[in-house]
Amino acid sequence: MIDSFLRHNQEKYLAEFTRRLPDGYTRTDAGEVAVFHPLALNTNNPSILVSAGWHGDEEGATLALMDFVSNEDSKFYAKNLNISFIPLASVSSNYMGTRGNEQGEDPNMVSTDHQHSLNNADELSTEIQGLMENLDLVHRLAKNGYYTMHEDSKDRFGGSYIQYADDTDELPFMLTQELEQWMDLCDSPVLPHLKKGSFEELLHNQGIPQVICVETNSNIQQRIPEKVRRIAHMNCLRIYCEHIIALGVE
Repeated sequence: MIDSFLRHNQEKYLAEFTRRLPDGYTRTDAGEVAVFHPLALNTNNPSILVSAGWHGDEEGATLALMDFVSNEDSKFYAKNLNISFIPLASVSSNYMGTRGNEQGEDPNMVSTDHQHSLNNADELSTEIQGLMENLDLVHRLAKNGYYTMHEDSKDRFGGSYIQYADDTDELPFMLTQELEQWMDLCDSPVLPHLKKGSFEELLHNQGIPQVICVETNSNIQQRIPEKVRRIAHMNCLRIYCEHIIALGVE
């Protein structure tokens, strides 16, 4: 079990995250998942939803989101984007420092059997059940994009990588170029698909555009410091925000 900062400080993290947000934000609890979003969406700006903290062994991604909202650049993005956050998607998995939540579920998985219907509530993790019950809100906040930050502790592909579902632009390649500045990439770092049964795949299948998943390598044998992974995540998120701003409102 990981001796994680977030194991002992989930509520402190969320309180501090709230404090660092720009003015005009509110919190909506989608079941057990805290969603932070602008109280009023600017119809002239694109709307994106950013998430982290899905698994308790991905602390670097979660803390990177705190770094992002603490940075002065975040004020620029907040003026040009309706940017919403799920900073700690699974409180219980972070409390335990494990990939699974307290029910033993993978919080990010819609279904343990990918062939089953995505609409069967019995197959949803506790976290995703709450988000599905607030799906109208999720769709409104992620109208122009969904960006999620993960870390691969198992080193399944031999390095860091990007998962996405659309090949209409160069965004995934821009992100991997940034990742390469900080850590090794896997042999095929740009994967033109999303993980089967994941929440990001679900949103893509429901029509959310520009769905991107960034996976940094947190395998202990790679010895990539948490600080380095946090910088890589924050810089990649900046690139994503600038890309969405350039696309504008569709």
